[in-house]
Amino acid sequence: MKLRYIKCTCFILISLLPNIAYPHSLSWYGILRGDAIIDYKSPVNGIIDSLNCTLGVDQDNTEIFKITSIDGVYKKEILELKINKARDEYKKYKNDYMNAEQAFNEGLIAKNELDDISRKMRDAIINLKEIESEIETFNHINNLSKPYIKGRFVCQDVFVSKNSYVNSGDLIMRIEMIDRYRIEIKYDPVTTNLKNRNIRYRSLVNNSTGNAKLIATKNLKDNSNMGGLKSAIIELEHSGGLYPELLDTAFEITLYD
Repeated sequence: MKLRYIKCTCFILISLLPNIAYPHSLSWYGILRGDAIIDYKSPVNGIIDSLNCTLGVDQDNTEIFKITSIDGVYKKEILELKINKARDEYKKYKNDYMNAEQAFNEGLIAKNELDDISRKMRDAIINLKEIESEIETFNHINNLSKPYIKGRFVCQDVFVSKNSYVNSGDLIMRIEMIDRYRIEIKYDPVTTNLKNRNIRYRSLVNNSTGNAKLIATKNLKDNSNMGGLKSAIIELEHSGGLYPELLDTAFEITLYD
């Protein structure tokens, strides 16, 4: 019991050290987070061909997974046939129209015959554009099936295994971007002004310290039972003491004059 009391007393004294160093200071506590947490879902029905995401490991510039669509290969072949046919039709009606226009100018055909060929050419253009749109959609979905992440990230959860079957909309994995580290705190804007103030951070795990800056504030929802308080996003300057293992751990944020 006496040892517990000593440990508790030491923790309280350590927590108060920043305020001793900076007499005119205020402190808050928050959890270390990265830039953003992103959930990736399958855009197609298919098979997990590869998974390149190791839980808790700092990675960068990686194709995190690849899904082979069940009908993707056949759909690609069909679209190629359709676009080739549509291009040939457009070329044919374009040449027909140019010849018909010349014949009309020479008085060899009637106006309604020229208009009929013109309508067929316009229909061919519309058909070509529609197929081009289909191909763009197909390529977009294909890219979503093998996302490439630019920047640093940590894999938080993987919900599937290699060679498993997934349906469109199934959750594949969750990653957290860590190009920057951030902490969210709650404060009273009436009594505290965070703008243009010096801000420091301190890890309660490894005591790493550094400067920080305010990047955003927002009002808290009324149902939070914290009426009048605001939320502030604090971005930490990376001084070498920050690493992915510190995500989800407690940090102290100190504001001083």
